[in-house]
Parts: sequence; C-alpha cells; structure tokens
Amino acid sequence: MKVLTRFLMAMLSLLLLFLSAPSVFADRGMVPISDVSVYGPGQKAIIAWNGEQEILILSTDVYASGDSMVLEILPLPSEPQRIEEGDFSSFIQIQQLIEEHLPSSWWDRFMPGLEGKGEGVEVIFHQRIGAHDITVVRASDTEELVQWAQGFLEDRGIEHDISSPKLESVVGRYIEDGIEFFVFDLIEVTSDPGSIEPIIYQFETDSLYYPLVISSLASGETEISLFLLTPGIIDFAELPRGMHLGLHYGQPVRFQLDEGELRAIDSEIAQLLGDGAWLTAVKYDGDLEDLESDLRIYSGGGSAELAFLSLGGSCTAVEESEATISLRGDRVFFSGSVIAPTPCHELRAELEIPPAEIYPQMIIVNISAEELPGTICIQCIGEIPFKGEIRNLDPGEYDVLMLYQGRTIAQQRVEIPQVQPMELPIGATLEVDPSEEISVRVDGTPVVATAIEVKIIDLPGEPPLYKDLRIEVDEIFEEISIRVNGVSATIKETIKIEDSQLFLETPQGPLLVRVMPDEVLQVLLEQEIQYFELKAVEGRPVFAVEGIVKAKLFGLIPIDMRIESTVDAESGEILDEEMPWWAVFCSLPGHGD
Repeated sequence: MKVLTRFLMAMLSLLLLFLSAPSVFADRGMVPISDVSVYGPGQKAIIAWNGEQEILILSTDVYASGDSMVLEILPLPSEPQRIEEGDFSSFIQIQQLIEEHLPSSWWDRFMPGLEGKGEGVEVIFHQRIGAHDITVVRASDTEELVQWAQGFLEDRGIEHDISSPKLESVVGRYIEDGIEFFVFDLIEVTSDPGSIEPIIYQFETDSLYYPLVISSLASGETEISLFLLTPGIIDFAELPRGMHLGLHYGQPVRFQLDEGELRAIDSEIAQLLGDGAWLTAVKYDGDLEDLESDLRIYSGGGSAELAFLSLGGSCTAVEESEATISLRGDRVFFSGSVIAPTPCHELRAELEIPPAEIYPQMIIVNISAEELPGTICIQCIGEIPFKGEIRNLDPGEYDVLMLYQGRTIAQQRVEIPQVQPMELPIGATLEVDPSEEISVRVDGTPVVATAIEVKIIDLPGEPPLYKDLRIEVDEIFEEISIRVNGVSATIKETIKIEDSQLFLETPQGPLLVRVMPDEVLQVLLEQEIQYFELKAVEGRPVFAVEGIVKAKLFGLIPIDMRIESTVDAESGEILDEEMPWWAVFCSLPGHGD
C-alpha cells in the first residue's frame, strides 16, 4: 500500500510539472547577490481571498547559472499577520481537484499545446523558516529601503552591491502606489531547477492581490500559474495584460468547491472562505520583463445584490409589459411596468445568475406578480410600475435579461467598469444629502452619486477613528448607508465628514458619530438584525436596531423574540431595550441561559 501511495504521489507530482494547467506563482523579485544570472522558470501560488483577508501560499521554481544566494523581495499591501511554512500537498490537492472536476481522456494527457497562451525603514518581523531567512520591513522611502537591504546583506557577511536603477524604479513605484510592506527572503539556489518550500502569508487587503511587477527584476521566460479561491466568479476583465484563463486539456479551470474540498487544500483557507468557493486558474507565459502591472481584483465575488421596488398599480389600456435597462457607474439600473389582471398586485423580483458556462455572464431579473390579500379592487387590467438596480457586480461584460411570467421584457448587454473607492483626503469635507434627489459634494463641489464608495483617510499620528468605513448611496430607496466590516446602517438624514470625523447634520447642529455599526452589534444580544438605522433622537445620534433573538420560554420552549434597541452613537451605551411583555418568562443568550 505504501509503494502504491508513493507511486501515485510521484505521478501527481509529475503531472504538476508536465501539465501547464495552473501551477502557481511567486511575486518575489529575485535579486542575485553574486555575479550570475538568475532565472524564474516557474512560479506557483494559491491565493484565497474573502474580500477583506488574503491567504497566499507561495512557491517559486528558480535556478541560477551557478550556486548563489538570492534575495527575493515580496511587496504586500499590509503588514502580514501570519508567516509560516506551507506544504506542497496543497498544490497536489489542487491538481487532484482539477482532475476530478475536469476529467479528460488518457490520450489527452499526452497531447501538448492545449493551454492558451523615513525614518524610512522599520523592521517588524524576522524569522528563519526552513531554508528561508525572512525579514519584513515597512518603508516609505526608496533610497533608504535599498540602503537598508544593502546593510541587511552586509550584516550577514555578504559583500555584493544590489542597487540598480531598475531596482530603485520598481521599488519606488510600489511605494508611490501605497505599498509599504516588503518581505525580504534570503535563500540559496543552485543550477538545478527545483521548487522552494512554500511559505504562507496572511494579510488584510481590500483586493485580491498578487505582485507581478516585482518579478521583472529577474530575467528570462517564465510561467506564472495562480489558483484563485474566491466567494464568487472572477471576471477576466480585471486580469493584467498578458494573463489569461488557465486551461486543463482545453477546458477552462473554473468551478465550485465545497467546504470539504477547501479543507483538503488548507484548513485555514476553509476557515477563511466558509462553506464553499470558486476555484479559478489564471496563467502568464512570457518574458519577466513584460510584466507591467500587479494582479488586483476588487470585486467581492458572489456578492451581487438586487434592490427592487414595486410601485402602486393603476388601470390601463396598455397591453404589453416593458422595461428599460441602463448602466450608471458600476450599477445596472432598470425600470418599467408590467400588466396584471388587476391593479391590486405587488411585484416580487429574484436575481438569478446561472453557472458561468459562457462569456459574457448572464444576469436574470425574474419578476412575478402577487395579488394583494384582503383588498377590494376595481376590476380592470392593471399596470404595475417598478424600478430597481443590480449592484456589487464584478467588472466585465454581462447580458442582463428581465423576465415577467417567463417572458422576456428587456435585454441589454452592459460592461461594468472597474470602480475603486474614492479616498477622501485629510482636510477635505464630504457632504451627502439623501433628501429628494441624493446630492454628494466634496468641498462644496458636486460629484456623481451613483456607485460612490468613500474611504476616509485617518489623521497621521492618530489612532484610526473609523477603521474601514464605507459610505454608500442607494438611489432606488433614496437613502444612504455606512458600512464597516460588512455591517451596514441606513441613514435618512444628511451626513458630513470633516477633519476625518463623521457628523450627523440636524437643525440643532452637527452630532459627532464615534461608534460604528459593527461595534453596536458587539454590545447587543445575539440577534438576527431586521432593521438598522443611524438617526438623531432628542439631540443625540443613536442607532435604532430591530432584531430577532432566539429565546426559551420558561427555559424550555424555543421561541423567536423581537427586540428594539437604542444605542448611543457617540459612547456605544445601550440607552433602551424594548421587549414583549412575556419576555420576563424567557431566558435569553448572555442572560444566564
């Protein structure tokens, strides 16, 4: 049995090398520290991202024209929270999953060519992990970083000048783009190609991130294969030039994995992504010098949302249902009316996204009409108007289809652009007024309100007041919301951000908001939130929260209980909680249950 297992592992390893299906990555710039040429014949990486956190399992195949020490540089968008040794079994498991999900004939396995083609430096981490001597630094000045790297080598008894105009240009570009964290990995390579043992990095990022430009420090042809694990489908419009969908014997590598399959790859990845994810393989084949941009995917994936509003019906002589579809910013807006047996009907809509077998992806809005119960209605043909929007779509092309009772009433191809969050600079003032037509102004100048998403830049030297606050505009329901760590609260009054502080505007004057929605949930009971609003009550900013909590009547009978809470938005104190009169007979979570 052991012999058979070893044979299968050897065959899988051979397939990993033989097939050009997604191997994976590296994006550490390779800087030789002896007078030999260094090549990067293959890079392999598994990248798991849930919209906020990324786990990167990185292994690089490198060799040199002679035995050499090599300093690899990996830029990261934030300080890594975890650095540890990985396991090649994660890559072998990926290959097994591809074989299972995309079976091929034995003959196909032997057919080549089926793949498409400042006080500048602060040391914050140092540890030896296997063959790796890893140091993480934070830098804000290119020249000082290069000087530090030179001293870093000298401290280890290595005399070699690594500075060059190209190194300074590439590193300077990263620093200018806000990338301040750099991993320095000192390893020894030989003239024999081989995979360096994987290293796992985990860090916070608002995009799926993989540094490619840093690899242009090395020379020669390379194959970069990345396995992307995301909650939803990756759109290829976001890929850098020269990178394309990986194929497995002519079949695109893009399919869904369940929680068990994720756990087989890596337990931490399974914990990060939950009960399932999409596996997408992307690939780059070419000269390292042609790498011009990093991989950044901002879409959360799988988070497309439908906002739909059914309006009051009326009698009509119109016989046909109709709708129009338009694109504003990165949102798809639609409106129209449908014909029902009487005006006393309410419309419902569901968003359907079929599996991505073809490109462009199809998006279906399926509308149905339900008769309003208990309503005395005039007997005439009714026309029911509606409006809505589809948001959180990944950038790229889509065929949007609107159906009513199984019949197409509108169809339109749209292209969602890449919209990055607007950063509000220090000292700038933002005002958002949701009354009537929503207006957004920055320092008094109107800006386009559709798809606006604002990131506040915190004051230097001060602790971040709002962490990762986002302000979103919802034109369909004529309201705005603030969102932190995936928790949103609706606002129906004017808000202002001034000096990096959030204020609720009232006739009595501005009210400072210090507490965010995610912090409010931490002080409440274990509730399923039904309603969450930030508003002014009696001269103070408060969160009004309605939720359902699982209780036990007489300590035995499970029951859902509605709780209405009022929380001070400046201090986080619970000001009031309203429960049903029979709550005295119930045990609640956190109350001695």
